Amino acid sequence: MTLTELLEIHTMHYALDLVDMLAKAPWVAMVVVVAGSAALATAAPTPANTFAITAESTPAGGWVSDGYGMLHFQFANQGATDQTVVKLSGQWHANGKPMREPWNWDVGQAVKAGETGTFKLQSWMPPNVADASQKETPYVVVTATLKAADGTESTASTAPVKVPIARLPEPLKLVKGKLTGIEVMESRYKTFNHTRQTLAFLDKAYAAMQELTGYTPYDGHVLVYRELPDNPSWAYAGDPIMINTRFVASTLEEWQRGEISFGWIHEMGHCFDFGGWYIWNGAASEFQANFKLGYVLDTLVTSDSDMRIRSWRPLVGGEKPVIDGRQFIDGHTLSAGDKYLADATRTWDTIGTDEIHAFFIRMVRAYGWDPFKRWYRTYQILEDKGYPKPEDAKARIQLTCAILTQTIGVDQQPTFALWRFPVTAEDAKAMTEKYELSKHVPPAPPASAKATR
Repeated sequence: MTLTELLEIHTMHYALDLVDMLAKAPWVAMVVVVAGSAALATAAPTPANTFAITAESTPAGGWVSDGYGMLHFQFANQGATDQTVVKLSGQWHANGKPMREPWNWDVGQAVKAGETGTFKLQSWMPPNVADASQKETPYVVVTATLKAADGTESTASTAPVKVPIARLPEPLKLVKGKLTGIEVMESRYKTFNHTRQTLAFLDKAYAAMQELTGYTPYDGHVLVYRELPDNPSWAYAGDPIMINTRFVASTLEEWQRGEISFGWIHEMGHCFDFGGWYIWNGAASEFQANFKLGYVLDTLVTSDSDMRIRSWRPLVGGEKPVIDGRQFIDGHTLSAGDKYLADATRTWDTIGTDEIHAFFIRMVRAYGWDPFKRWYRTYQILEDKGYPKPEDAKARIQLTCAILTQTIGVDQQPTFALWRFPVTAEDAKAMTEKYELSKHVPPAPPASAKATR
């Protein structure tokens, strides 16, 4: 199993990594493609019984306040003209009153005459909707804007889609370490008696990510792993990190056996990302979480450590062994980019999470972790001095190349070009000059303080 395949279990990938950016916006809804922000549709209603839209919400137990769920739509074009569902516009209601601003989402899905279609949208339960829903179940009404082949626009709406407020069956109990905490249902502590050992490792993992990035998230708040009701994801990062109740028991069993939870450390890694300087797309976001996890595994889960992580690759006979951190990272990541490199038809914007990780971990194995500590710190220096963030994906990659050339002391542009990243020698030089990197890249630590590769 690859890192990407496991991440399909652990997270909703890019959509869930936008949680912090989108969750506070008044119009937020989420889906796995793109967002639109046009006003609510004002086109004429569709003639009766020619286009129907129905919807239901999952999980059946409801959505948690300030959490996520799915809306499943069924489109039925009962007319004689092909239609395109241009966008969906939704309005939350609590106690019979509209709440917040309507949200809007671009769809662009064609439904031919006489046919049906489906669409899934991941949406958010605003806290004020949940708080106001003391007497009755909140609901959302969704309107589809339609466009016929001749350009005529019309609308069709769902009946109210009820979304219950999900709650856990018992209270949570919070146990804190120095830097991290675990907050799960009280009854779980009857069988989970490795709380202190687990928190000790999580505290060390947090400190290791601080050491790598030079960054402390959420103003230094204790970073809590909190259990929440069933939802579409395994977990999602934030303050706190939210863990789906369906997976809590099995994860605590891992910790009980002295095995690292990949998912918990991965989500912590997301929390240590700094601004919009170096993540160029969803795959790069997931790589960043895995890269920080890799530092934790490299430095804390060593051959003489009492902690291990379970391999995803079985040995002969089907057993998946517990191994140390370096075995895990090298065994699952180093060769992950080989197929990409061998396929000349693939371009840089198709490179996946594991492939990006392979690119960077090979540099780590060649030059050590210290250049990457200076890499992360350079962005914070540039931010503090008021330099503009790179405007697009290509610029972020080009700046990464320029900074790493400075921190490693070896020109990295040929390596980036070998992997077909959009960086020419001129691009790297322009970034070096624009951000005055010779002035702002922090110096290398003394030789005695350098980390091992």
